[in-house]
Amino acid sequence: MESEILRVVKGDLFLLAPISFLIILLLVFSHFRRWRITLFTLMPLVMGLIWMLGAMALLGIRINFVNAIILPMIIGMGIDNSIHLMHRYLEGGGKDPVHALSTTGRAMTMCTITTMLGFGSLVTARYQALSTMGWVTILGMGFCLIASLMLLPTLLILWKRRSNEP
Repeated sequence: MESEILRVVKGDLFLLAPISFLIILLLVFSHFRRWRITLFTLMPLVMGLIWMLGAMALLGIRINFVNAIILPMIIGMGIDNSIHLMHRYLEGGGKDPVHALSTTGRAMTMCTITTMLGFGSLVTARYQALSTMGWVTILGMGFCLIASLMLLPTLLILWKRRSNEP
């Protein structure tokens, strides 16, 4: 019975994860109304998800019917930090990504760590499927945070330098 549930959940996951990503893309675009800003905002989420899947493979964490539920949730929550950082950057006139990071990074980190600790407490569960749900959340949210703190400001700095070239 468990293998049948896993088959159905995996099938739904491969349908629902892209749909949730598309909805996030449309919402972010409808908010910022510029494709470049939208794509920059989504890049940390994409990188965080790629790193999460890579870490899962390295750690031998397989997708099961319980931790598959967490993946669309990470897509929804993993974008938050990038949106906050992009807002701060644009509030400053799009001039200083380092200042945006220095004024927003601490709050982004605290919010993500509380989510990681809350869901991460599941790693102590005796039921393996719940335990891996905790690990997947820790990996996904952690990598999305790291990408938001490092990748997004770097992209903005590089773009600013490129657009200021003669």
